[in-house]
Order: sequence, then structure tokens, then C-alpha cells
Amino acid sequence: MNEALEARTADGVTLRGELYLPQGEPKAAALLTHAMWVDRRTLDRPHGAGLASVLTARGIACLSFDLRGHGESRPWPREGARFGYDAYVLGDAPALVRAARARFPKLGLAHVGHSLGAHTALVAAGLDPGCAPDAFVCLGANQWLPQLEPSFARRLEKGAILSAWAAFSAPRGHFDARPLRLGSSGVPWAYVRDVLRHYVTGRYRSADGTYDYLAALGRVRAPVLAVLSQGDTLMAHPDAGARFLQLVGSRDRTLRVITAAELNPAPNHMQLVIDPRMAPVFEECADFILKRLT
Repeated sequence: MNEALEARTADGVTLRGELYLPQGEPKAAALLTHAMWVDRRTLDRPHGAGLASVLTARGIACLSFDLRGHGESRPWPREGARFGYDAYVLGDAPALVRAARARFPKLGLAHVGHSLGAHTALVAAGLDPGCAPDAFVCLGANQWLPQLEPSFARRLEKGAILSAWAAFSAPRGHFDARPLRLGSSGVPWAYVRDVLRHYVTGRYRSADGTYDYLAALGRVRAPVLAVLSQGDTLMAHPDAGARFLQLVGSRDRTLRVITAAELNPAPNHMQLVIDPRMAPVFEECADFILKRLT
């Protein structure tokens, strides 16, 4: 039976999660955070080879959390929650690292993030090194900025998708992914507006302009393993994901691209965490964590 967890953010939001403990004394700890529109269940699917299960079997204690507005971390946007992208960077990411440090104060801590969970954690670590983990594993990490997308066709496609997303979300005050079968959760209009602003302006900053998120990425010093896939054709295409990784200031950066020759078809954005075929790659993630932290 996994242990229930809670973490409280500086702005008063309660984040809920669960703890996976290995047999025997843990060798390291990993904080697991999920992608947009889904929840922590994606990080350990019931096929027996999920991310949390693989890491735990290797002796790594896993603290898996729902980000605000997702899963058990209510209220959801459709219930009236109102927050922007900054809430994840300035609220959730620091609070979760502090909670993980408090639970395992003597262990090295890795942040294993998928998509939203990854890029917000990297920025948060650059803004406040005092609440940074000791290593990062980033699955499908990218940020939709025009300067990071080398393909003109994909830049046009991303712009069109963001414009449609904004037009759909603004009158409703939020976006709910469930009716479109795109996920189990949603995000408020303020979040959609922030992501659109980042793309239109090319400026990756907080909504009030106080924090330069691009500069923060350059201040990250912890080792980073970035896992991308050729099958992720838009959300975090390897070409764009590699450019995003280059923004990270760490001297210890490892890029791992899954090819169709290795897994055919190569996993798409969500399959990076839910596809049973990813188990060997999760083993590589465990190797990276244990090598860097033990």
C-alpha cells in the first residue's frame, strides 16, 4: 500500500500525491511530476513496467504528485480554479522539492518530470537554487517558443493550435481536455493566455515581467538527462527539445533520443511515460539517477 502525501504551496494550495518505497533502505529519492491535462497516474500505469515501479525496483523512493488543478490536487479549473503558468514555477515546483527534501533529508533527490512537470521544475531551480534538486530527468521537455522550433511548418502549426486553443478557452474561462479525449484534467484561461503570450512574443517570462525564465534555465547547475522521441512529432520534437536542453546551464547534460529503429513506432508524447515498451529506457533513467546521486 502506497503512502499518501501532501505538500502545501506558498499561495495556500494543497498538492496531493503518494510515496512508492523500495524494499530495504532507499538509495536515492525521486520527485515525479506529470504533463499538462493528465495526472500522476500516467507515471505508473498498471502494466507492471511503469516509471515509478521501475525506479522503485532499483532502490529509488518515488514521491509522485498531482500538480494543481490536476488529479487529486483540487479545485480543478472546471470547478473554478484560476491560475496561470507562473503558479507551477513559483508555487508547485518549489513546494514539492521542499516536501521531498523534508521526507528524505539524507538522500540525493532527482526531479523526474514529464513535459509540464519537467520544464517548470527546471525554471524553478534556476530561480531559486535553494529549492533545486540534485539531478533532473526530463521526459519530453520542451517549451513552445518560435526561436526553439527550427521547422517553419511546425512553427505555423503550433501558432494555429495555440490560437484555436485560446479562442476555445477564453469564453469558457478554462480548457477541459476530457470532452475531446485529450486528457483527464484541464487548465484555466490564464494559463492558456500565458502560453500563447510566450509563443507570440518569443519571451519566456512571468506574466508580470519580473522573472526571466530563459535566464533562469541558464542558471541550472544540476545534471540533466533529457529523453525525447522521434515519434513525438509536435509537442517535443527532438529538434526543438534539443534546442531547449541547450538553454540549460548545467555542464552535465545528456540527450537521449528514442528512434524508430529502436522502438517501432517510436513513442509519441504521452507514450513516453505510458508505453510498456519504455521500461528499458526507465532503467536508463534509474542508472542516471543512481550514478549521479549515490
